[in-house]
Amino acid sequence: MVTNVLIAVVVIGFVLYRQMTPRPVRAASRLPLILLIIGGVQTVQHFQHGVSSIADIGLVAVSMLVGVGLAAARAHTVRLHRDESGQVWRTGTAATLVLWIVAIAQHVAIHLVVDPGLASASLMLYFGAVLLVQNLLVTRRAERQFGRPMRGLAERAIG
Repeated sequence: MVTNVLIAVVVIGFVLYRQMTPRPVRAASRLPLILLIIGGVQTVQHFQHGVSSIADIGLVAVSMLVGVGLAAARAHTVRLHRDESGQVWRTGTAATLVLWIVAIAQHVAIHLVVDPGLASASLMLYFGAVLLVQNLLVTRRAERQFGRPMRGLAERAIG
């Protein structure tokens, strides 16, 4: 559990840094998928070896839903611009950072009252889900605003 918390702190720091740093908008990002896979495996392993109450599972599910809602709101706070080469860039704003802090605080608050094993196991799943939703919505905004699809991972690998 302590290892998961340390990993979570590193992931949170990395995510916040990336959120506030100008980066190209991409149709696909590996980080949310990696976090979803790790979190999914950890959560399944928790349920194979531990028992959590329905209340704990419900609270974690509520935290996930709130996190997804905050991710949708965050997606609208990200500043988008196109450079001279036509590449669309994204940069988090102060509002993006505030919404991240709220999301992390609500998730930590829920995790203080649920089964520590479930809280620890579902942490990466939470971050993967909220990053995936935010990235998808930022990409959709960029496509609507700039009128062209963003290049995905497969296209970049081939071309």
